[in-house]
Amino acid sequence: MSGPGDDAKGAGGPMPSFPRPLPAPEGEAAPFWRALARGVVEIQCCAACRRHVFPPRPFCPRCLGREVAWEEVDARGRVATFTVVHRATHPWFMGVVPYVYALVELPCGVRLPTRLVDVRPGDLRVGLEVEPRFERVDDAVTLLHFAPRSGG
Repeated sequence: MSGPGDDAKGAGGPMPSFPRPLPAPEGEAAPFWRALARGVVEIQCCAACRRHVFPPRPFCPRCLGREVAWEEVDARGRVATFTVVHRATHPWFMGVVPYVYALVELPCGVRLPTRLVDVRPGDLRVGLEVEPRFERVDDAVTLLHFAPRSGG
């Protein structure tokens, strides 16, 4: 039986490697991905009602205002909900299960889907204070993960 870090071999020999599924940093979300590459989190904010908007779109879903602008936000947040993923949803993830998938609520009110890193299973809880971790995958993609806040 093979574990997450083992070279799994099936009846046909070694398992083929699969490319990592990555987002396409384009369209409405392009400014979000460019900000991550700079090590900051930017979220759209409606000029009319001041509500932060995520996922990105060309209008505010609250007031239907068309003036939404990107602004840097405090990326320290709290875990709103989470699950521990034990079954890979894509072949690339077979090497990283189990992992923690969560929604992190930022002080501006948006909830970001993310992966929690550097956390022990016994420390997982709703309300856990977290801070951003930026994973530069390549020149085009930087991923946003979260980890428990250091220093309490």
